[in-house]
This record gives sequence, structure tokens and C-alpha cells, in this order.
Amino acid sequence: MRPQAPRPQTGFTLIELLVTLVVLVILAGMAAPAYTSFIQRNTLATEADALASSLSLARASALSRNSWVTVAPVSNDWRNGWTVCLNPNRNADCTGQAVLVQHVPSAQGLTVAFSSTPQSGVLSYSPVGYTRTLADAMQSAQVLMGLGTGNQKLIDISQLGRVRVCAPVPTQATVCQ
Repeated sequence: MRPQAPRPQTGFTLIELLVTLVVLVILAGMAAPAYTSFIQRNTLATEADALASSLSLARASALSRNSWVTVAPVSNDWRNGWTVCLNPNRNADCTGQAVLVQHVPSAQGLTVAFSSTPQSGVLSYSPVGYTRTLADAMQSAQVLMGLGTGNQKLIDISQLGRVRVCAPVPTQATVCQ
């Protein structure tokens, strides 16, 4: 019987394995900041859409129920979320009113700046669907949301109650691109 030739060894050497791992670590390190920014942009878009949806619900409820509906910040701070409530007595907030929906943001570090003309801390919809102050003056409002560095969304509410979500102009945070 003839002696068999030894079989060649298959597999990776330790050096090849280490080089592959180093390349993977470098690629993962380069992708992490982009992934973080991607997650922040999507989280911000989700929160802005949630507010726009709540505002649309408030307007539709005011029209369908022929009643005043208010969108008010939770604990007087929009970063804590907002409450949509029936408000036939036109109180200054939703305390003691029938709540239609309440939203609590899930994003850590979310900034929310609410401004309205005339100035008010809440947004109310009249029975015809227009945004009005509690003193029955026409009202428009803007909500600027931010998360992370440079990620912002502007929610613009017209006097007719229409809601628009957009990216603000970098030099003017109250103007849509």
C-alpha cells in the first residue's frame, strides 16, 4: 500500500482573521454617526407627525361635534407631550375636560418651541374648524421641534386650522423650505 499524501490545511490563519476584524471595526465606526443621525431624523419625523395628527384630530372633532376642542401641553410644557380635549366651556387647559387623545413623546432630548399669534399657551379649534384663542380671536401657531444637532421640523398651523409639517429654513426657523 502506498502512503497517502497529507491533505492541505483549509481555513483562515490568525493574521487573516485579525485583519478582517480590524476592517469590520473601522467600517462600523464610520457608520455609527450616520446611523445615529438617521435614527434622530426618523424619531423627530415621528414626533412631528404625531403632533400634526393630533391637530388634525382636534380640527375634525371640532367640526364633527360642533364644539370647541383644545390642544394643550402636558404640565404647561410641550416637551412633556400634549392633550387633545373637548372644551365646550373654553377653559385655559384640558383639566377636567373629556380627553380625546394624549401623547407623551418617546424621544429623549426633544426640544419643542410653541409660538402663536396672538400669544397663547394652547391651541383651540372653533366649531367651524378655525384656530381661535379662548377670547375668540383668530390664531395661527408654529411649533418648532428639534432633536440632536441640526435636526428640526416645523409644524405650521394656519388661522383656518390647516396643519403643515416641513423642514425650516436654516436661517429662519419659522419659515418652511
